[in-house]
Amino acid sequence: MKNLFKNISIKKRIYWSFSLLVLLFIANGIVTNITLSHNRQLSDRLSKNVDPSLQALDDFKKIMLESKMYTTNWVFLRSNQEDKKMLAKLHEEDYHLLKTRLLGYSSKWESKVWPDSLNLVLNGFEELMKIEKSIMTSLSKFGDYDDPVTKLESERILEEEILPRTRYLMVSLNSIHSHGTRVRDQENVNLDNASMRLRLFIIILGMTIILAGFLLSIYMTKVIIGPVHEIRGIINNLGQGIIQKIDHEANNDEIGKMVQSVNNLSEKLQATATFAREVGLRNFDVPFQPLSDSDSLGKALLAMREDLKSGEENLAIQNRELERKNKELEQFAYVASHDLQEPLRTTSSFADLLQRQYKGKLDERADKYLTYISQASNRMKAFITDLLEYSLIGNKKHVEDVNCNDVLREVIEDLDTAITETGTQITSTSLPRIKGFETEIKHLFQNLIFNSIKFRKVNTAPKIAISASQTNGSWQFAFSDNGIGIAKEHNERIFIIFQRLHTRSQYTGSGIGLSHCKKIVELHKGKIWLESQLGHGATFYFTIPQNNN
Repeated sequence: MKNLFKNISIKKRIYWSFSLLVLLFIANGIVTNITLSHNRQLSDRLSKNVDPSLQALDDFKKIMLESKMYTTNWVFLRSNQEDKKMLAKLHEEDYHLLKTRLLGYSSKWESKVWPDSLNLVLNGFEELMKIEKSIMTSLSKFGDYDDPVTKLESERILEEEILPRTRYLMVSLNSIHSHGTRVRDQENVNLDNASMRLRLFIIILGMTIILAGFLLSIYMTKVIIGPVHEIRGIINNLGQGIIQKIDHEANNDEIGKMVQSVNNLSEKLQATATFAREVGLRNFDVPFQPLSDSDSLGKALLAMREDLKSGEENLAIQNRELERKNKELEQFAYVASHDLQEPLRTTSSFADLLQRQYKGKLDERADKYLTYISQASNRMKAFITDLLEYSLIGNKKHVEDVNCNDVLREVIEDLDTAITETGTQITSTSLPRIKGFETEIKHLFQNLIFNSIKFRKVNTAPKIAISASQTNGSWQFAFSDNGIGIAKEHNERIFIIFQRLHTRSQYTGSGIGLSHCKKIVELHKGKIWLESQLGHGATFYFTIPQNNN
């Protein structure tokens, strides 16, 4: 069944959903028409038969009472000609019209007992009218009332026959009327129940239609709108360079085919991106086939691979040559700085000897020259020492486990004199253990801390804050101070060897310290950079990979 629904197209699902709603509306119309027709029949029966029948029975009771009254007046009031005319009219016209009405209504009554009872009453009233007719005949003239026998006989007939018969007929007629009233009440109840059932059915069917429409809208949203939104999101992501597939169970319909097309596009673009990434990683042996003969991107990637492959080969040759020259340069720097130490020590020793033996014995200019020679020798000695240390960075090939907290403690002990004299405050969070070269890491910490102490503000004690955090698989260290800061345009220049931003009269040094730092960080496969604002301190950041082998 589930597979059957998968093969149904969206077009058919929309048709079926619309057909379901149409069927519900048709069912509502049919049931409503049937119920309204039934209610109309009940209403017609009440208005055209039951209610007129009850009205006719009321009129019959009225005629019966008038008949009794007029007959009584006929007997006792000889001069009341108006009532005599009314009684004659009742016998000759009113009763016959009423009887025709009653018989017409009774022919439509469902119960046979009711018409039979009515016929008995009609027959009884007709007999009563015959008796009344006899009185009307015997007392038809004004002089007939003077005959005592006739008068007394008429009174007897009135008292013994007309009045009792009238009471009996009224009881029977009231019984028929009560039965008709019950029938009317029951018909009204049936009409109310039918109307209530119709309202209830309309409400239920209306709610069913609303619920069906709501469920169908949810279903269509799930089947159409949801996948369309996913497709739109995928296409938007493709426009942003994000390649992903639609995680949607595709049916064999229009939306499913669209999802399959988008997923095929994503797969092909992912294959293209994977190929580009592999080419970027210098893996030139990855197989790749353009999407089509018109795939300009695929052809461009193939051409780029060939260009990069050729360039990689040339770059490898150049790198080998550069590495050879760097080794020669480092060897030369080491040999030069090492070989210069001996003559420099001799020059420095003779300068010190001359200064001790002849200071004050020569003229003032000679003393100044000796001082210049001694200071220059000391600066040269420091420069050669820094250059020798720079050339030796990384010669120790063994990577070890370095506890940065211990390294920081040793550096603070080594710089205790400078820290005490300047009133420097150093704070640090807990630092990690890293894989690296402990001696070089110690030099790195020492150079950064000493740099913050040296470039402090006048009459302001240096404050140095050291911290480390994990980011993107590396430890990121931060050395912040409240010193003089560095202008943004010099952020890169300060890491170049022998570059200085101040004169020696302002700040001593060889201009090689931050170059040391950069070489040490790059030796550990990390990066170093500066964030600073002139006059507002500086923060040196550097990273050391966590898995550093």
